[in-house]
Amino acid sequence: MVDINMFSSTTTAPREALLNIHQQEKPTLTPNCLTTIYNGTSSLTGNIISCVTIPCCCFSPIKIIPQNHEGILTRFGIFQQIYPPGVYSYNICTEDIRIISLKQKTLPIKNQKIMTNDNLTIYIDAVCFYKIHDSYKACFSVENYSFSVENLSKGVLRTVISENTLDTLFKDRTKINERMSQLLLERAVKWGIDEISIDIKDIVIPKDLQRVMAKTAEISQDANSKIISAEGEKKAAEIMVQVSKMLKDNPEAMKLLWFNTLKDISKEKSNTIVVSESINEKFVPASIMKRD
Repeated sequence: MVDINMFSSTTTAPREALLNIHQQEKPTLTPNCLTTIYNGTSSLTGNIISCVTIPCCCFSPIKIIPQNHEGILTRFGIFQQIYPPGVYSYNICTEDIRIISLKQKTLPIKNQKIMTNDNLTIYIDAVCFYKIHDSYKACFSVENYSFSVENLSKGVLRTVISENTLDTLFKDRTKINERMSQLLLERAVKWGIDEISIDIKDIVIPKDLQRVMAKTAEISQDANSKIISAEGEKKAAEIMVQVSKMLKDNPEAMKLLWFNTLKDISKEKSNTIVVSESINEKFVPASIMKRD
């Protein structure tokens, strides 16, 4: 193995700790004579091909690891080392370098048909964000971490949404997102992922269900308006009962109210005012009646 040029030769303390752990986890084999001869021949052949083809780069025996990526070196399919960003040459016959991105990835989850807890079918669009922390686990603990995260996100999304009603989805969307992210992290951490979250982007309600909900809302608003009107009439009746009791105990106040009523009536253009005889006897003085 020849290191042609290394842009970053040192790693942080957490990376060194992970590397030491994975070096200890590397299996130890006791090859027999035939295996030793085959391995030696393959390594020699690969080195010869690399030296011959480096000038024309026919077989590209150089691997470039970009910034914020790591390279997993395997020899005969067995883990050997984790490389930081840089330029490396390797034996094309016996070795391979798989590049793992450590950048945050965005995974869209579109048009998921889910039934809520109140038996309503809706369509949900969501997005999942995740970041790999341990490239060793991402390479060897799961076949395809991107495909696994996508299916795990869909499963968690269906599980959590089906436990909540449609009203809860609109009211407590933040809490639901946090719960789904927690469930995802518990499962994805064994794949070398230490940062993962999922957010609901949009909740699409079918048109037939929208019509039913609109009609239900209209009926509910009509019922609420009738209840409010009835409560207002009830309060007005209670107030009128209290006023009538006060006027009954205070005749002078009743007279004043009567005269104010006559004053309001007199503002109209009508020249004739019809008054009940019982009201005249009660409120109009006898002297005025005699004058008339």
